[in-house]
Amino acid sequence: MRNFFRFRIRTLLFAVAAVAVLLATGPWLWWRYKVNSVADAITRAADYLGIGVANMITALHPDLVVLGGGVAAMGELIFDPVRKTVERRVHMFPVEDIRIEPSLLGDRAGVLGAVALAMKGGLISQ
Repeated sequence: MRNFFRFRIRTLLFAVAAVAVLLATGPWLWWRYKVNSVADAITRAADYLGIGVANMITALHPDLVVLGGGVAAMGELIFDPVRKTVERRVHMFPVEDIRIEPSLLGDRAGVLGAVALAMKGGLISQ
């Protein structure tokens, strides 16, 4: 029972710390990046994600890019700006044939990957 309460207290402290960080960084985000709303922050994050995807496309030239987790849960709010950024930044070859799609596993991808890794025996081979 003691471990249960210790876990709950740690979780609560983490949540309080996360809220404190968000409140503390809000003014900094506004000052540094002129982010005035959540939509602006999402658009900026999507643009940075698009830059990363464009770099990977330039390096690897895949036919399909899959985004998963919380990013995929945001849907077209994230995917449209990412696609536009990729179109703006990739000039080595046509990007019309490259699909950027959400993961079919959604936000379960990390958990399922961890289970598969555990079943395999972990990262370190014996």
